[in-house]
Amino acid sequence: MTRTQAAKFLAERNNYMRLASYRKNYEKYDQKYVNLDFKYLVELSTIDMYLRFIIIKMCLNIEHCLKVSLLKNIENNADEDGYSIVNEFINSSRSNAYITSEIKKMSSSKYSGELIEHYFQYTTEFCGGETVMTFDCPVWVFTETVSFGTFINFYLFYYNKYPNEKAIPRNIINSVRSLRNACAHNNCIMHDLHKTPESTQPPTEISKFVMQIADIKSVQRRNKLSNQFILEFVTIVYVFGKVVSEDLKKTTIKELKSFAENRLLKNVAYFERQPLIKSSLTFLKKVIDFACENTYNK
Repeated sequence: MTRTQAAKFLAERNNYMRLASYRKNYEKYDQKYVNLDFKYLVELSTIDMYLRFIIIKMCLNIEHCLKVSLLKNIENNADEDGYSIVNEFINSSRSNAYITSEIKKMSSSKYSGELIEHYFQYTTEFCGGETVMTFDCPVWVFTETVSFGTFINFYLFYYNKYPNEKAIPRNIINSVRSLRNACAHNNCIMHDLHKTPESTQPPTEISKFVMQIADIKSVQRRNKLSNQFILEFVTIVYVFGKVVSEDLKKTTIKELKSFAENRLLKNVAYFERQPLIKSSLTFLKKVIDFACENTYNK
């Protein structure tokens, strides 16, 4: 890509800060990046953009199905009336201040303001030296008016009280939340494909999921899952297959397959001399292919 083409791209299509973030995937020698052309940064940013859009759609479906499943379990729980669990959660020591502040901010929303005004009226009383807030809000309204992060906290709160083997564990669902939020804020999610320094061992379920892919060897599996973005993306692929209904899967699966087959490796030759990037893109394709051909069709 010529200087003129690069300047035009930066003026019309993207900004330097975002494009430059992807250079972290390249090694330096004598203070210069090795085998790096501006066009390669453009390609990474384009793949990143497509992937963010798909991830958001997958997460919206995951969120919807988690809510449906949770509400079903609460409705079938003889110990819950659909109201008390909301008050118990809001009054928990870790949640109260943040949730009440969030509800107050959302009360001016055109889309949820009326629900909040109607259902989030509360009374207060003193119990054991603490102020307890009592809301007249059913769980089916609560889950539709709070943020995704608050919903996840509520989801974990409920299943901590009523353990269920089908519930998504904390370490897995938090990975979904992390990447979902990054995409929602339009962050560059592929800006660094190296091993994440503070990375931990991937959840057992995620390792076992990748172990089913025959042409991913154990060394590659460990290396790639040590990167935060790749681990979180694989986690979303795994959870999508576990919780999303067949009807909701169809459109997203079609788009995911099209991306993997027609766009993800379209210009992989750009990264022939950059094994970190090439191997990461190939790894993502193998995971997507496996999920679409196996777990998503069951």
